[in-house]
Amino acid sequence: MAKRLLSIENQTSQRIPRTLLNRVFFDAERSQRGTNNVSLVFVSDAAIKKLNRQHRGKSVATDVLAFSLAAKETPGVLGEIFIAPKTARAVHGKDLPVQALLAITFLHGLLHLYGFDHETRPAEKRMNTAEKRAVKAIPELQRIFGGSGLVGRYSSGV
Repeated sequence: MAKRLLSIENQTSQRIPRTLLNRVFFDAERSQRGTNNVSLVFVSDAAIKKLNRQHRGKSVATDVLAFSLAAKETPGVLGEIFIAPKTARAVHGKDLPVQALLAITFLHGLLHLYGFDHETRPAEKRMNTAEKRAVKAIPELQRIFGGSGLVGRYSSGV
């Protein structure tokens, strides 16, 4: 059986919940029947704004960016996820514990790597269902988010 690996790099001063992030990753990989490696990088607002401008043509900071590497010649590597903790906090509110916020934002990025999106109402519904399923499997997230994820909590109103 191939090994799954989550590589975490923190370029910020934010404390990172590594144990919870690993639980999110391994539960998501198991549910998606994945055998992938993922790189997770926590970056500043300026760094994510630069990445967003370079790759999406949007010159604004965002909470999470996910770049799939599965189609490229990188066997076993699903992709890279970049999270800006300060932007995530600003976007999703200060009412959430930061550790849970970072974990749910990571889950959201993982689902993008698995091919989910929220660009149309049907796609948003599929992604919301996948987030709910994943949240229910992780007690720490279930306690905070109940039966919803980021898509359900902050619908884009597509």
